[in-house]
Amino acid sequence: MKSQGQDIYIKMLRDIGYYGDNISFRSWIENCFNATFVACSSLQQAIDNYRFADPEEGIWLFGTLKPKLDAAMEYFVLLYSAELFEPDDEEEKMNYWSKELRRHQELFIGHEADSSRTEPLMAREKYLEYVQHKIVRLLELRP
Repeated sequence: MKSQGQDIYIKMLRDIGYYGDNISFRSWIENCFNATFVACSSLQQAIDNYRFADPEEGIWLFGTLKPKLDAAMEYFVLLYSAELFEPDDEEEKMNYWSKELRRHQELFIGHEADSSRTEPLMAREKYLEYVQHKIVRLLELRP
């Protein structure tokens, strides 16, 4: 199972790839979401039809691999929904991203004190960095 799980994860990373000039950012996010969805589904199918050889194998799968896939899925869901609902008006964009930042900071702060840096928390932190970057870009574009 470990080898199969690693193959699923590596394929997901390959499918995510990098954002380039030949695709819109939203399309890239959709592709990434689809890649993580396929990976999570593939892993779940593999788990459904598998008997673990020993407890360590299950611990590795549910403690290491599955959180990485879940975090990737959460990150791309956050990105996609944020980009999808971003307003067209420049002033509204600033308000939107500021609210998005405050909303997710409040969610994140409650979990930040936890000393264990779990994958889902790192996904949320990465998303907060993305929102902050959007705000900085909007400020730079202001006259």
